[in-house]
Amino acid sequence: MRQVKNLASIVLITIVLFLACDFMLSYLGFIPHRKSNNTTVVCVAHPDYRYNFKPNLDIISQWGSITPRLCTNPFGFKVSCNNVRETRKDFDVAFIGDSFTESIGTTYEDSFVGLYAQKHPDLAVANFGVNGYSPSIYWKKIEYLLHNGFTFKHLVVLPDISDIRDEAFWYEIDEKSGAVVGNIKRREIEEENIKIRREKNNIFIPADEAYGKRSDDLIIELPQDSIPDELEYSLGDKMQLQLTPEHNVAVEIIAIKESSIVLDANHILADKDLNFEIELIAIYK
Repeated sequence: MRQVKNLASIVLITIVLFLACDFMLSYLGFIPHRKSNNTTVVCVAHPDYRYNFKPNLDIISQWGSITPRLCTNPFGFKVSCNNVRETRKDFDVAFIGDSFTESIGTTYEDSFVGLYAQKHPDLAVANFGVNGYSPSIYWKKIEYLLHNGFTFKHLVVLPDISDIRDEAFWYEIDEKSGAVVGNIKRREIEEENIKIRREKNNIFIPADEAYGKRSDDLIIELPQDSIPDELEYSLGDKMQLQLTPEHNVAVEIIAIKESSIVLDANHILADKDLNFEIELIAIYK
């Protein structure tokens, strides 16, 4: 059980960091100008949906210190480097999204779209995703593809948290041309309404007003025969104890006796004063 919890924590932290990086990169306007580690341009402008991968790529791309091989077909879709000449337009399943769908920093085979395609070799699978896309681009790209002879039985759209800001500030659909364009006016308004003020404050919360004092009433002794045989545990392990169907409490094993184990259900910060240093970095009007 402990291993499962640790694995779940690692997966959750990884996802949060990935989405945070994606959000920041979109915020910095980095996306449409990506290059490989030999300065080859990876993305090119598109008149309808802002930008796309450059067609017929077979390069070593760069994402921080990671340098995966990146290949695209004649339509600018990320593909296996074994299929760079593939020109089919009919697909069973197509995916569209931004960096998560593109799986930036991985080869096609290691992306989740590539893994899905390997799991279902009988299906024709396409990856329309590119880092930095937003819902307006999803719409206009799919519209463009449908008008140009592409078909797919199923379309999987995978938006993420960065799409909210991308859609609100970075892109808009031009009323005259119907194309996705950069939203320069909104960016200027946002910049004018931000006042940067680096202010720091310290907040002290005494233990009594924070997580309280330690209590002997929260030291719990359980018979060992009440613990499932498949549950492995050792001194110092932390686990969740279910008190009611809706309420769990975190506990630590503080003693193992011959026929029982002793759990401490006091909060880890009980008896501790809390000091917070808070920095105000921006005010949005």
